[in-house]
Amino acid sequence: MPRFYRNMNAQRGTGEHKNKKMKNKFKLMGLLFLAASTFMGSCTKESGINGGNPNDVGGQNNGGSQVGGYCTIAPESKQIDGGRGSFSISVNSNTNWSVSLNNSGSQSITGLSISTYSGSGNGNITVHYDAVTTQYYQQQGVVIVSYDGYGGVRQTTTCSVYRKRLP
Repeated sequence: MPRFYRNMNAQRGTGEHKNKKMKNKFKLMGLLFLAASTFMGSCTKESGINGGNPNDVGGQNNGGSQVGGYCTIAPESKQIDGGRGSFSISVNSNTNWSVSLNNSGSQSITGLSISTYSGSGNGNITVHYDAVTTQYYQQQGVVIVSYDGYGGVRQTTTCSVYRKRLP
C-alpha cells in the first residue's frame, strides 16, 4: 500500500484525523464570528462613535475620510401661523443633497415653496409660505432632503410643516 494511504488509515484508526478536522471547523467558525461581530459593531449610521462623529469608525477617527454620506436637518418639524412668512432649515452633511416638497392635496400649505434646491456639505434651506385666506384651516406639507447615504444608497430626511386653526 502506498505510504500516503497508510498514513491516512493510521490517522483514521486513532481518531486523530476526525479530531483535527473538527478543530479546524471550530477555528473557522470562531474567526467568522469574530469578523462578523467586529463588522456589525464598528459604526452606526447617523451618529458615528465617540461623540457622534460619523467619520469615527471602530473607535478610530479616520482623519475626515468619508465612510458614507450622512445628512441631518433641524428642525424636523415646524408649526407655522396663518400669516405669510418664512423659516430656515439647517443642514448638517458630508455629501451632496437635494430638496423637494410634498405639498399637494386639499390640505396643502398655501404658497409653500423653497429657495434652495440643492447643496453640498453644511447649508441652509429657506422655506416660504403665504397667508391663509380662510378663518379656519388645517394644512400640512413636507420638505424632503435626499442624499447618498452609506453604501451609495439614496436616503431621505424630512421636515414636516403644519398649521391649524379649527372651530
